[in-house]
Amino acid sequence: MKNMIWSAIFLCFAGMGLAWGYVFLYHHAKVETTQEIAEPVIPVTRPATIIFAGDMNFDRYIRQTAEHNGYDSIFTHIRDVMYESDCVFANLEGPITEHGSVSQGSAFGSAQNYQFTFDPVIRDTLKNMNVCAVNLGNNHIHNFGDDGIYSTKKFLEEKEFLYVGDTGLAEEKRYDVITINDIKIGVVNYNAFVVQSPEHARADMIEIKDQSDFVIVYTHWGVEYASVPRSMERALAHELIDAGADAIIGSHPHVVQETEEYKGKMIYYSLGNFVFDQYFRAETQKGLLVAVTFDKEHDTLTFRDYAVCMKNTGQTVLCDSKK
Repeated sequence: MKNMIWSAIFLCFAGMGLAWGYVFLYHHAKVETTQEIAEPVIPVTRPATIIFAGDMNFDRYIRQTAEHNGYDSIFTHIRDVMYESDCVFANLEGPITEHGSVSQGSAFGSAQNYQFTFDPVIRDTLKNMNVCAVNLGNNHIHNFGDDGIYSTKKFLEEKEFLYVGDTGLAEEKRYDVITINDIKIGVVNYNAFVVQSPEHARADMIEIKDQSDFVIVYTHWGVEYASVPRSMERALAHELIDAGADAIIGSHPHVVQETEEYKGKMIYYSLGNFVFDQYFRAETQKGLLVAVTFDKEHDTLTFRDYAVCMKNTGQTVLCDSKK
């Protein structure tokens, strides 16, 4: 009788163990089958935006008004637009030196009137206005000789500006890469005022393509005050795009010229002036800013244009503003 009681107890506990085991296994299996597996996170590269601008002259009347009102006053009414980008790139139409100005107060049309130099203080203003890079490949960078070019580069490097430019010097940094948000944007300069500049631009295109996600060619070419580009500028622009340029941005004519789409790529033949005291014609008082957004993920460029006007106060403003 006693053995029968112990057997019954044993069977009872054994049954309970099996039941709990079943419950445990069922619950565990349920958890395993309903557990979510996290998908791997694929990093997304945020697009980068550079605003390209035309010619900047900080001498002559611009220098006179800036010395009175402060250099930052030049951009007071355009600063917010400049900060809508990651970087502003423009043409520095002359050297930065410690020489005094010879063009300020000079007679219109005289040789001195076209000889420019910029006060080193302009570097702080450009930094304050989100300018990170400038072009030196233009017809005024030699206004104070080779020493003026070396001085310019020294002053820019001290403030960590990036610069490019085919100035004709033997050892030249004609191109460079701007890196923003892990996007590498190569910038090549074509300067029509340097011997063998087409060959330089073609060689630079080959050098920079493997270093860059996108390539922009910033040109200094054309005829001053001409409203349309010549056939030679058109032919070279097409050639550079065929060689791999993603866009062409032009300067030097001091007036805005037409844009063209060629094989899906944009050509801005001239952006006109950005900071200049050419108040003798309505066309020279206008310029264009081009905000180029580089989207590496989708391999696309998008463009947004801003019309700017130069006032006889020495200031640059949006053309549709009340300023």
